[in-house]
Amino acid sequence: MDTATMLLSCADQPGLVAAVANFIFENGGNIVNASQHTDHEAGMFFQRIEIDVSAFRVPRREITHAFDGVAKRFGMSVSLRFPEERHRVAILASKQGHCLYDLLFRLRMGELKADVPLVISNHDDHADAVKFFGHAYHHLPIEGGDKAAQETKLLALLAKERIDLVILARYMQVLSPAFVGAYPHRVLNIHHSFLPAFVGAKPYHQAHERGVKLIG
Repeated sequence: MDTATMLLSCADQPGLVAAVANFIFENGGNIVNASQHTDHEAGMFFQRIEIDVSAFRVPRREITHAFDGVAKRFGMSVSLRFPEERHRVAILASKQGHCLYDLLFRLRMGELKADVPLVISNHDDHADAVKFFGHAYHHLPIEGGDKAAQETKLLALLAKERIDLVILARYMQVLSPAFVGAYPHRVLNIHHSFLPAFVGAKPYHQAHERGVKLIG
């Protein structure tokens, strides 16, 4: 099966799902998987669709252009990716390693389709395990409590490795606005609670206000 993954976002309005599904159907595609979310407070609609494009009437590289009519009608932001376009991913971890090890195992088994050129941690506990799985390990401690200096080194390393996506595998540091701004919509936080993203009272309220769509 030849597939493509489409990500859509726009102001919520009637006819969105029908228009997207109709475009796929009329061009010989089939929806393999679809998930969507509506942020009622912000009035925004988000959708992720996996499409079988094996019999698509539009050449793969022209699908986004062919979809322009629908996108402009609804004011959509659209991105389309194919399986061979693998993300370059950096994993950030701290002292606890269970989230990190789960990711490394899934990568080894081929369950996660990504390239992980490096793992970065503010502790040196996981160096041997990470190297065993075949990934480079970088220890970036926070020396003298200077988090800004450590984050500067971190950002430089990510830029050097041309990282597309940053995964926080229970990384127990609060990222600065500058870091988040460097990777908008490209930071995935795996954690047993809402820390470190939402601290203090009412973390669920904070998460909802910031647009978190899935918990657990």
